[in-house]
Amino acid sequence: MNDYQAIYEDRFVKNLSRYRGMRQRFKQRIEQILKDPYARAYAMR
Repeated sequence: MNDYQAIYEDRFVKNLSRYRGMRQRFKQRIEQILKDPYARAYAMR
């Protein structure tokens, strides 16, 4: 493995773990929006 591959493989592994944690938050937020799309719209007024 050359230096280029080593650098990007490390970065890929780090990002993979980061986005894995974010996926659950995205899923929860999307479910909230689909359940009541206007819930936060009224609070902003």
